[in-house]
Amino acid sequence: MAWGNIACMLTVRPVQALKLALIRKDIGSVRIGIASKQNIRKVDQTPLSWQRSKKQMEQLFGKFNYEGCLRIIDEMSPTVSSGTSEDKYLQFYQLLCKALQAWNRFMHYEAAEYLKPYAGDVPQFKAFLSNIIKSKQDYEKQSLAARAQGDPLPQGVKINLSLVYDLLRNAERCLLKEQEVDAVGRIYRALELMAQLCLLHQNPPINTSGVEVEILPSKLQDKYQKLLDLQANNKGADTERHLQLPLFKAYGLLADLGHPLGRLFQEREKEMENLLKIRNNAIIAHGINPVQAHEARAFYDFTCKFLEDGEKDMNVKGSYSKTLQFPQRLPSLRE
Repeated sequence: MAWGNIACMLTVRPVQALKLALIRKDIGSVRIGIASKQNIRKVDQTPLSWQRSKKQMEQLFGKFNYEGCLRIIDEMSPTVSSGTSEDKYLQFYQLLCKALQAWNRFMHYEAAEYLKPYAGDVPQFKAFLSNIIKSKQDYEKQSLAARAQGDPLPQGVKINLSLVYDLLRNAERCLLKEQEVDAVGRIYRALELMAQLCLLHQNPPINTSGVEVEILPSKLQDKYQKLLDLQANNKGADTERHLQLPLFKAYGLLADLGHPLGRLFQEREKEMENLLKIRNNAIIAHGINPVQAHEARAFYDFTCKFLEDGEKDMNVKGSYSKTLQFPQRLPSLRE
C-alpha cells in the first residue's frame, strides 16, 4: 500500500472517530433533554390534575356525596407535594368532608372534632353544630331529671330546638337527593321531637316514654290515669305503671297544659293527621306503599310552617329559617 494511502487513512479515522464521539455526545444530550422535558411535563401536569380532581370533587360535594369526595382526595394526596397550596386544600377538604359525613349521620361530637382545626374557615356551620350539641345535652339532662336521676335545667332557660332544625335540614338534603322515604322518616321524627322537647321543658320535666301521672296538674290526672289503665290492659299486667305518649297524645298533653305548640296543634290537627298517613302507610312504617316526591315535599312544607309559627308563639331563641344547609360549593381557606 502506498504511503500516501496509509497517511490518508490515518488522517480520516481520527476525524471519523471524532464525528462519532460528537454524534454520541449529541444523542446523550438529546436523551438528557428528553428526560428533562418529561420531568417538566410531569410537574406541569400537577396543577391540571388538581383542577380536574377538584372539579370532580365539586360535583360530588354539591350532591352531598362525601364518600366520593374522600376517595378522590385519597387518590390525589400522593401526587401533591407537601406544603403546597394544593396540599393545604386537600387537608382542609378531607377534614371538612369527614365532618359533614359524620354530621349527616347525626354523629355530632365526631363532626365537631373534625371541624376543630378549621372552625374559623366555616364559622356559621361551627356555630350551628355547637347549638345542636347544646340542644342534645339539654335533652339528655331533662330526660334524666324527668326520671328523678338528676337536676333539671335552671328555671328561665329557653328551649333550644336545634336538634329539630338539624333533622329538618337532613330531611331537606334527602329530598334534594330524591330519597323521599328517608326524608319522611326524618320529618316525622322532627314533629315528634318538637313535642318531646316542649314537654321536657315543663316544670317538672315530662318524659313521653314514661309519664308520671302524679306530677301532672290535678285537673288532668283522671284523664291520663284512664289512658294509663287502658295502656296496661292492652300491654298486660306486668307493664310498668308509666304512661307512654305517642306523637298525637304528646301534642294533646301540650294542649291540655295550655302550651302554645299544643294550641297550634289543635288548629292543624286534621291537616297533620292527613299528612301523617303518608308516613304510616309507607313501607318503612305500617304499610307497603312507596313515598311520592310531592307527598314528601308537602309533609316537609307543612312541618316547616308548623315549626315557624310555633317559634313565634313560644318566643324561642333561634329560628329554623336562619340555619344553614350544608354547603354545595367547596369553601375557601382564609388567607
